[in-house]
Amino acid sequence: MVIGCDSAEGEDATAFEFPRKRVIVMGNEAEGMRRLVRENCDYLVRIPMAPGVESLNISVATAVVLYLAIADLARADWEEKENGAATELPAAD
Repeated sequence: MVIGCDSAEGEDATAFEFPRKRVIVMGNEAEGMRRLVRENCDYLVRIPMAPGVESLNISVATAVVLYLAIADLARADWEEKENGAATELPAAD
């Protein structure tokens, strides 16, 4: 899956469920992603901003999105492990 990060449109990156296999595309600071790149993304995400904050530096935005993607996968792995352990029955002797 190709996930594009756009400051103006897309799903909230903090609530987005990042797929395990993915490519994350970031645009440049001044112009964002090119039109054809944006159109070929499977998903668009955005980082929600506090009032008065227009955008983040590209390196900061990249760090935030990569952190969210890794945290989302770690949470999914943890939930899978917890749910799997809870449903397994002990072996009978």
